[in-house]
Amino acid sequence: MKARPPLWQRVGWWLVPAALVLAADQGTKAWVAAHLTVGTQTWLVPNLLSLTPLYNSGAAFSLLPHQALWLGVIGVVAAAVVAVVAWRTAETWLAVTLGLLLGGILGNLIDRLTGRQVLDFIKLPHWPAFNVADMAITVAAVVLVVESWLSARSKGGTSHQ
Repeated sequence: MKARPPLWQRVGWWLVPAALVLAADQGTKAWVAAHLTVGTQTWLVPNLLSLTPLYNSGAAFSLLPHQALWLGVIGVVAAAVVAVVAWRTAETWLAVTLGLLLGGILGNLIDRLTGRQVLDFIKLPHWPAFNVADMAITVAAVVLVVESWLSARSKGGTSHQ
């Protein structure tokens, strides 16, 4: 069993990524809201990547539209659970991953609590618009799934039993 790292490491390994994601998310959303018009498309890479500000009143892929209260409650609970798990973990990779997840949750939660809608603005062809918080949540989810799969494989677990 691993020894618990000192408090500054336990907090830093998840709090720093969470703060960086939150700052990047809120900063880019503020810039987009101040400089771009909702619904207009500004191409960064022609036919591949654009900034297209859109407000989303629902969750991912616009599921559960106009449910800001419930999505806000879910966000608060999720943020609390992630913070507790991050606080308790001794695994650096897990703490950093949970920090990314927490920063993403908080970024979208702030939008819901202050404006009742999330500002999405990064647009790829044939894909819904998203933001920095969504990217952090997605990266964290992928890391958690891959790590879980690799851990199960290394312990001899297989889905073909």
